[in-house]
Amino acid sequence: MKKKRRRIQVTCWCSVYTFPHRIGGGRCQGILWAQSYREVDGKCCKHCNNDYAENCDVADGRENIAYCQAIQEFLLHPPSLRLPIAIDILIEEKYEMWYQEEEL
Repeated sequence: MKKKRRRIQVTCWCSVYTFPHRIGGGRCQGILWAQSYREVDGKCCKHCNNDYAENCDVADGRENIAYCQAIQEFLLHPPSLRLPIAIDILIEEKYEMWYQEEEL
């Protein structure tokens, strides 16, 4: 009996579906994920083929998410960050975590 190979994927939490889903499957094209990544982290965006000061080609819908360097990095080293997330919500979560650690 063959073992099923585990599919490596990046999970998106956007509102296209009401559940966490795979980027690039169905209606999710990764646009909101790319926008959120650029706003929240943006590490890979600095080394993108495009000028960082310009808009993101994936977020603008001009390029497929498969060519996004951030997706490639997420596939190799999946972080605990759930994207897309608004920057103000992320800051609030970090703020609350910091104060919870101070209380301990």
